[in-house]
Amino acid sequence: CGASVVCEYGSAKSDVFNTLELTVIAAVVLGGVKVTGGHGHVAGVLLGVITLAALLSGLNRVAAEWRDTITGGLLILVAIVNETTLRQAARQTLPAQRPAVAIELGE
Repeated sequence: CGASVVCEYGSAKSDVFNTLELTVIAAVVLGGVKVTGGHGHVAGVLLGVITLAALLSGLNRVAAEWRDTITGGLLILVAIVNETTLRQAARQTLPAQRPAVAIELGE
């Protein structure tokens, strides 16, 4: 039956993994998915999951509240970096706008 909660206990509550939302969102954003949507790749998400899992396993002896605080701080930092780099890339791809020149015809 695997390592599921239902197999182990015979039942499951709806809030058994209630604290995983922050971890999942942080892993996805760490993988390069834009918070507002529309940008990201599966390979990046897998890399984000592996990176966050390694980070959290290194913090195994730290209290759960501090792990959540570190995960939330990492989420905010990565979201800011992702948005900043995407905006800089968008600025570089836009063509330079030339100022309009008014030509007066004299009589």
